[in-house]
Amino acid sequence: MKRSIALLFCLLMITMPMAGCIGGDDFSDASDEVLDDWNVHFAATVADLPACDEDTNGRLYYVEADNQFQVCKTSGWSVIDIQGADGQDGSDGQVGAAGADGQDGADGAQGPQGPAGNDGADGTSILITTSSSTSCANGGNTFNIGPDSNSNGFLEASEVVMNVDICNGAEGPQGPAGNDGADGQDGADGAQGPQGPAGNDGADGQDGADGQDGSTALIATSTEPAGTNCANGGVKIEVGVDDNGNGQLDANEVDSTQYICDGGSSATTMLTSYSTPPTSMGCDIGGSVIAHGLDNGDGSGIAANGQLESGEVDYSTTFCTKSILVRMDLNFGSGGSGPNYY
Repeated sequence: MKRSIALLFCLLMITMPMAGCIGGDDFSDASDEVLDDWNVHFAATVADLPACDEDTNGRLYYVEADNQFQVCKTSGWSVIDIQGADGQDGSDGQVGAAGADGQDGADGAQGPQGPAGNDGADGTSILITTSSSTSCANGGNTFNIGPDSNSNGFLEASEVVMNVDICNGAEGPQGPAGNDGADGQDGADGAQGPQGPAGNDGADGQDGADGQDGSTALIATSTEPAGTNCANGGVKIEVGVDDNGNGQLDANEVDSTQYICDGGSSATTMLTSYSTPPTSMGCDIGGSVIAHGLDNGDGSGIAANGQLESGEVDYSTTFCTKSILVRMDLNFGSGGSGPNYY
């Protein structure tokens, strides 16, 4: 709409100089010169406007980029507002159909923790005591049951709410004497009695004489060239005791020599293997067998093949874990056992 008004205004301004041609001859040459100065000029952007000086004073330009008119005044370029006042708002259109629900928003940050609640009141313990029954014809036990209302850990007479008698049955008539039966198997050993009090500590003995200083164990390493010990070379490790105490491992002090070879194995390479124990051992929770030996081809093995064969094993260690079931017998006989002894 604004562009249409601007073009109409531009057309009117262009046709203004032609008014002298259509009318009579009453206008002078001076009037024609004034009308020529008001011709509308065109500029693509504000940057294309010429300098506003005495030569361009009064000229009107239409700026396409801003869709507006600017006129050169003595104070400089000034924008001419050609848009009228806004019209009244039109009536509201019909309500459109509801759009689809949008995606749920991200969860908000967790709020502060609320105050801690008050601790509940402690409950009352139920206690059970036992004593010999006075109402059982053949003897028995009376169980006294009740809440520990005063929380002193003892069931007092005023706290007893229930008495339960467990009576022994009457002895039956004696049967005829039978033949002696075969001796039964020996019963299982009884449980170990409680440990007695510890005895008093004896007096400390005199300190023994200081022993001789032990010798220091030394380890020396050196580069092992490629050869019989290591096909591709490696490291030679010598271990021994510093018998002469000079801080160096002399040749006559070497007790053991091992090689760590590069890129392969040799007859003096120490190998280690891991395996599971045989099922006959009953290691139902788990276990492992760790074997060590030199890759020297013992026991029909193949030397320097990088595998620890059965004939090459020098020693092994077996770890076996088993589960054990323990039985505990509870005696409710005349020995005085009862629920209060749990």
